Amino acid sequence: MLLGIGVILLVGAALGALARKLGQPKVLGEITAGIVLGPSLLGLFPGNLTERLFPDDVRPLLSAVSQVGLVLFMFVVGWEFEKRLIRPHARLAAGVSLSSIVLAFGLGVAAAVVLYPHHDTVAGKHISFLAFATFMGTAMSVTAFPVLARILTENKLMDTRVGALSLASAAIDDVLAWCLLAYVSALVSSDGDYAGLARIGRSASSMSR
Repeated sequence: MLLGIGVILLVGAALGALARKLGQPKVLGEITAGIVLGPSLLGLFPGNLTERLFPDDVRPLLSAVSQVGLVLFMFVVGWEFEKRLIRPHARLAAGVSLSSIVLAFGLGVAAAVVLYPHHDTVAGKHISFLAFATFMGTAMSVTAFPVLARILTENKLMDTRVGALSLASAAIDDVLAWCLLAYVSALVSSDGDYAGLARIGRSASSMSR
């Protein structure tokens, strides 16, 4: 595990520095490091290097460490977030968030129209177009919130009006996207479209009580 963490930090730091030299955020280089060390690139070489470097019994530990790091980072972001910058512009943040969701969701539905005939069956189960289109729209609407927060922090924009507006809009996006994802899950696991809606309604009613 320690060897894996060391390799991840070294490769992430190297590619992060390279990204900065290219005028890009360091987080893009660190994401690229994950792709480089994963099966998408390193796994293509002979010798099963990814399995040797990150064995199956080590991956849950690395995942736990990464989750702890992410939680601590997001805690610091929330701790340093200047709410006074966004309070006068709450309506603007909501408007930006909703407009971005509508646009991204519409593009996802448009892509679903093209992709659905080739992906209407998953694991031997037929998926309705409504569920497929909703999932595609939701996937397009989700914001990479930690990545955005990292870019804003790195460029020292967290204390600015633009940074606070971006972060608030992304937070609203993610909340709505998770609600849509819950709908898709209920839709797929139910017998019909209206049954999925009824299940969500019953869950919301029980939570309110």
